[in-house]
Amino acid sequence: VDDETTRLVNDAETAAETLLLTHRQTLDTLAQRLVEEETISGEELDRILAVAVATSTAAGTTAAGPTVGRRQRAIRASERSVR
Repeated sequence: VDDETTRLVNDAETAAETLLLTHRQTLDTLAQRLVEEETISGEELDRILAVAVATSTAAGTTAAGPTVGRRQRAIRASERSVR
């Protein structure tokens, strides 16, 4: 059990590190905008993420795509619940 737990934690750590390194430029862009403005609109966040999706797609990776899709679905769902 301990070996399996250690393996799961190590695998998760590796996956998280890979994801952060893969999207470092996008994270840096987002961080810089937040330092400048303290807040950003959902539309601006969508623009930043759209660039990441385009860049990932051009590079042959798709890790950013589902993130944008989930965010857009969550926004639509919250808009429906407000109505």
